[in-house]
Amino acid sequence: DRFGSAAEVAGTWWAKACLDEAEKGHGHAALRRLFDVALGTGVDEDHPFLSRARKIINDRLAERVLKEAEDRQRTDQKAEERGTPPKAGQASTMGDKIEAEVFAAVAEGVPESDPRLQK
Repeated sequence: DRFGSAAEVAGTWWAKACLDEAEKGHGHAALRRLFDVALGTGVDEDHPFLSRARKIINDRLAERVLKEAEDRQRTDQKAEERGTPPKAGQASTMGDKIEAEVFAAVAEGVPESDPRLQK
């Protein structure tokens, strides 16, 4: 039917757009929005373009989680080097934030065994 084929064309276009933007290096949040739009058009989640895009999206998310954790660690180290004692509970709060980001990344599709999430 005409509407079905139009939806399929639109879905494929959005899936391709997501993959293209992923290959251009866009960040996780922008790619996730494109991915969700593609799914909203009715394209199959296992569409080859989306499968490739999902891998890139998960890589970007894992990289972001690792970078933010390393940034927090560097900030703590600099404070320690300056002799600035951390506020009570600060390390626990930072650890909780990192843990929440790891859980969110896993919930979004990053494999729990991803080495970037294990650091």
